[in-house]
Amino acid sequence: MQENQIDITVEQWRILFYLWNQDGLNQRELATIANKEKSTITRQVDVLEKKKLIERRNAPTDKRNKLIFLTQKGKEIEEVALNAARNITQKAEENISKDELKIFKKVITQIIDNIK
Repeated sequence: MQENQIDITVEQWRILFYLWNQDGLNQRELATIANKEKSTITRQVDVLEKKKLIERRNAPTDKRNKLIFLTQKGKEIEEVALNAARNITQKAEENISKDELKIFKKVITQIIDNIK
């Protein structure tokens, strides 16, 4: 990300990724999707808000519930950030066969499920 002048961490990228797919989630929904503690998401959301990539808005039906939306700046970095992530993934998967990747993904998924 830094090579592309995008000042975000991997954890912040994940939050943006979920919002690029479904804008207007609340922090509880983000925590569930990301499989992270709500407090961890809160810290990342605070930083992303300071960077002006996202903003919190009151939910229309419950003013206590804050929904998180991408700002224009947050939307504008999507293509560059996704391309950077694709390049990282492509580099990481070099010289590894599709069958080996399939086995790896199955095993890592099982490890994550076991930990849950």
